[in-house]
Amino acid sequence: MPHKDVFFYSIILLSIAGCSFLSETKPQWINQLPRDNHSFYAIGQGVDIFNAEENARVSLASQFGATVNDQTSIYTLSDHQFSQTLVEIITSVDIVDIKLTQAKTIRQAQYNNSHYVLMALEKSSFKTQLEQDIKQQVSTLQSTVNQQNEEGFGRWWTLRQILPTAKSLEHNALLLNSIYPQKSKNVEDTLNAFYLLFNQKTLARKLIINNKTDINALTDEAEKQLHREKIAIDQHHFHRLPFFKSDQITINDHYTKEKIGQDFFVTGVLDIKLTLTSGQTLSHFQITDQSVSLSGFSDSTGLVKKRLIERFSKTNIISCFIEKNPSCSKGI
Repeated sequence: MPHKDVFFYSIILLSIAGCSFLSETKPQWINQLPRDNHSFYAIGQGVDIFNAEENARVSLASQFGATVNDQTSIYTLSDHQFSQTLVEIITSVDIVDIKLTQAKTIRQAQYNNSHYVLMALEKSSFKTQLEQDIKQQVSTLQSTVNQQNEEGFGRWWTLRQILPTAKSLEHNALLLNSIYPQKSKNVEDTLNAFYLLFNQKTLARKLIINNKTDINALTDEAEKQLHREKIAIDQHHFHRLPFFKSDQITINDHYTKEKIGQDFFVTGVLDIKLTLTSGQTLSHFQITDQSVSLSGFSDSTGLVKKRLIERFSKTNIISCFIEKNPSCSKGI
């Protein structure tokens, strides 16, 4: 066969191969997922193949989320008052996203300007992945629970930082049990030990409010928030100096002034820190506002302070310390 004929037929074959996933009619597999005991399946639709695969992964993960939605019953607690507090704390924690690294696209098609994929996740591979994740999470929790070098608010803080790990472990254990019915005593014991210690340290939380500003209303607002969070105010340490000898929330403020034309601009900043007895700063955030007047810096500063109080009152201090949400700086 002449070379030009080989080249011509090669072009045709490549064109057919490149368009093999195109379809003038809607493929049947788009309307019905396969059913077997070998894999989990999900269909994704998108503007391109990558978007379709992303949506398929979301759909696949949602199946597992629905399987164990809001289950928090592996551990038991006898203190009803704390149980309610713990449920409130836990429900505010997002479960870590399920990893679907083993999922594969097994079919794809293009129909009506949309791309479709059929994604499969082998149950045996997913089981292995879950077991590996559970093993690592159990190790992390046990290591943290067994630490003996922290006390006071810092101990609770460390436990709160790995609360998402505990929640994810519980989620993964329930998910694994739903696929392959089996309960792990090691997982249950680990979670019980963690939540029991978390219970104790949550009930024992104490802080000082060290307001270094001349805005007394900030102290009142901070006290209200700690009360809502069920954190005791360590009054018997309140008048001891230096303040850094106790776990505390420290509030500082500073102001910058600028005159532009006839306008007196003042920018105020509240700096809120969470500091331990050791002097270590665990977290901090700032609230900023600006005001302007025509009568002088004194009036502008007064207006700024009022606005800072308003923003501070709308801010959940402990949540801002933990989550470090950018909205905290805006007092939202």
